Amino acid sequence: MSSCKSCKSKTLIVDQVIGNLECSSCGVVQDFNNFEHQTFNAEEFVDTNV
Repeated sequence: MSSCKSCKSKTLIVDQVIGNLECSSCGVVQDFNNFEHQTFNAEEFVDTNV
C-alpha cells in the first residue's frame, strides 16, 4: 500500500466525486492517475479503458 507523500501516513482514500487520491490524515492530494481513456470508432462509443 502507498503512503502519503507529505506525512507518510498510510490512510489514503479516494475522493468519490473527483477521483483524487487524498490523505485522510493531512488532506494532501496525492499523485494519482484518474484519467479514463474512452475509445470511439467513426460511428459510436466503443469502450472505456481505466
